[in-house]
Amino acid sequence: MLKAGFARLDMTPPFGTPLAGYYEMRYADGVRDPIYLNAIAFNDEENTIVIITADVLMVRMDVCDMLREMISERV
Repeated sequence: MLKAGFARLDMTPPFGTPLAGYYEMRYADGVRDPIYLNAIAFNDEENTIVIITADVLMVRMDVCDMLREMISERV
């Protein structure tokens, strides 16, 4: 039997968080659009696939590796 699960987490930074992508230092002082982390998981009782998307500019490779390890320990 194929099983699927979905999740969404609002990860909008709090006011005062430094923002990337500008020529001068800027800090979050409002919310234009919320920032989400979305996940979908599929399991066929033998294999599990998890797809995660994040509304972010970049994620360092060491953070990706850490997240992969944490997810594989729990799935």
